[in-house]
Amino acid sequence: MEIKVIIFDVGGVLVEKIFSSLIDELAVEYSLNSATLREYSWLLFDKVNRGEMTENELFKNIIKKFDIPVSVSLLEKKSMQFKPIEKVWKYVKELKNRYKLAILSNMGKNWSMAREEQFHISEWFDEVVWSCDLGISKPNKQIFNYLTDKLNINPEECVFIDDKQSNIDAAQSLGMKGILYQNPQQLKQEFAALGVYVKSEV
Repeated sequence: MEIKVIIFDVGGVLVEKIFSSLIDELAVEYSLNSATLREYSWLLFDKVNRGEMTENELFKNIIKKFDIPVSVSLLEKKSMQFKPIEKVWKYVKELKNRYKLAILSNMGKNWSMAREEQFHISEWFDEVVWSCDLGISKPNKQIFNYLTDKLNINPEECVFIDDKQSNIDAAQSLGMKGILYQNPQQLKQEFAALGVYVKSEV
């Protein structure tokens, strides 16, 4: 079936991930058990992505739990220092003329608003679905179905790009083509294997 829609994740595909590295920095700087800090932080991170907790509450809880002498506002500010993956954005700009483009991303409310403001996401993508707005996050199949219903498209006509295998597995189980993102060169090659061609050099 012909591909009509290309769906992108944001963190780790269009924008470099920052939360994970921020948590690792805290572990090193304050001599904390990295595994314990990461496990606790990711549980709360998932709640933020589902809109059950704010980013502010996330960092308040982490600071309190591990008695970290740092301000909530500083951690929030650091968590908003987004860096685009420029080469993938070049693909987006090239593909926009030929396909419908969509975003399907697990993201907290403030983080999603900040990314929208910085990268003007709604100008480049025909549909944008943030997990925090639905209270559902990937790999729950409901969020994939919600997007395809909004697009009025068959899953078989979609390519989904994400950096987590569990999310790719969920998309493929619904009939979508899936690309597990590793780097821009690999993405370009996997696009080509599906008949989606981009000219931008990597």
